[in-house]
Amino acid sequence: MKTFINLVILLAITASAQFSAKQTRAFDVQVYGEGPSMFLIPGATSSGNVWDATVEKYKDDFQIHVFTLAGYAGVAPLEAKEILPVIKDSLMAYIKENKSKNSILIGHSIGGFLAMWMASENNNLVDRILIVDALPFLPGAMNPVLTEYLAKTSFRK
Repeated sequence: MKTFINLVILLAITASAQFSAKQTRAFDVQVYGEGPSMFLIPGATSSGNVWDATVEKYKDDFQIHVFTLAGYAGVAPLEAKEILPVIKDSLMAYIKENKSKNSILIGHSIGGFLAMWMASENNNLVDRILIVDALPFLPGAMNPVLTEYLAKTSFRK
């Protein structure tokens, strides 16, 4: 009986470890330099490497956090039904934990959309935001007659 109980415990631990291994993160991040925080979010399908020239230019003056979002450039995709809220919440938590005085958030494309979304929910998230070529209302790109109201009432059933 004791062997059976030990086996059940071992199987439970193994299953738990395998379940944890299947969980994916919302992003990978690389950190360079020292100084005030600068957070760089790339656009759709891009890795954080698109920011290499920016990192090279500012790494002596800033601590630069370069993200690659889940599902892009070899980072495992999320298994959530709605991935953008998960990514946004994970980015906000990371930025809150790692920001400094005079922190900057720069986002390109989907990264810019995420930056605007985060700032709309927390205007004290960072000190400055720079948006590079982003859409303020992403669903409007798929359907130009779509409004925020229609998006909330039509798709949230």
